[in-house]
Order: sequence, then structure tokens, then C-alpha cells
Amino acid sequence: MKRNVCMLAGVCLTMILLLLCASCSTASPEEMRTEAATDSTTGSVFQEAMASGLDFDRAKLIEKAIENQKSSYAPYSGYNVSAAVLTDSGEIYLGANVENASYPAGVCAEHNAIDIAVLSGERKIVAIAIVGGADYKVSDYCAPCGICRQVMREFSDPMQMRVIMAISPTDYKEMTLEELLPESFGPSHLGQ
Repeated sequence: MKRNVCMLAGVCLTMILLLLCASCSTASPEEMRTEAATDSTTGSVFQEAMASGLDFDRAKLIEKAIENQKSSYAPYSGYNVSAAVLTDSGEIYLGANVENASYPAGVCAEHNAIDIAVLSGERKIVAIAIVGGADYKVSDYCAPCGICRQVMREFSDPMQMRVIMAISPTDYKEMTLEELLPESFGPSHLGQ
């Protein structure tokens, strides 16, 4: 019982942090969700890719993640992470890590971006670009943690979803979620 209450409190705290992050972030709600249909530089490219099954513009997705790194709140680790999620509708959702003095209450960038996408009505992730480094400088191929990999699994086809760990739009590593989370457990195991 005590464990269930603690887990529920953690979930509630995460949702409160997400709401606070959305209201306190330096990025406006419009910046947190890029409207692909109205973005003159990427919109038509992403929509056409999703409609036709063609490849998407990785450089543009990475650029969105890099631009959003400034939204990170990492006073304890000093390691700023940003993520840009591309959904099957062609929309891009942005997230950044939000640390907390009570470490488990922090939220990863990937989880944050996926939560924003889901709260906006999305249910299928096609790709995610992740960037990270100290002092708001991208310096590492930033791989997602295990929890974020499982969150990605909930909203994607692991054999199709692309996870892009980038240093720049031309310097990145790309893997499928299946490669990062083999033999994963997901909705299909529960009859969904």
C-alpha cells in the first residue's frame, strides 16, 4: 500500500512538473509544439514523408532539438538535454530535462517531449532526436535512459522508430528502438 501511494505521488509530481515546466519554460507553447503544416522550412517535408512513407529530414529534426536545449533546467548535474519528437502526423514536439533537488522527481527530455505529444493527442512516434552536453553546449551522443526507452516503446513500432543521438545535424548516430531495447515489453503483450 505504502509503495502504491509513493508511486502515485511520483506520477502526480511528474504531471505537476510538466505543467509547471510548460508555464515557466522560456519556450512558449507554440515553440514547444512546432506546427508542421505552417512551418515553411520543414512542414511540407515532414508531412510528405509521413504520407508517402519516404524518409524524413533528420537535419531539421536535430536542429529543432539543438535550438530547444536552452529550455533545459539542470542546476544539479549541469548536463542539458533536449529532445525533438516527430509523430506520424508530421508534428514535432520539444522537451528538455527538468531536474529537481529531489532527484527522482526530475524529468528526462525524451519523456518530457513524449508526454507533451501525448497530451496534445498524438499516439504514434516516428522518430526522436536527442542532444546533450554541459553548459548548454551539445558535446555528446546522448543515449536515452532505460525508462525513456520504455516510454518510447509505448508509443511506437520499435522496429520502425528511429532514435537519433546527435552532436550536430551532420554528426549523429541513428538506431531503431528495437536495437536500443531488444525483446521489449509493450502494449501488444497486454492485448492492445
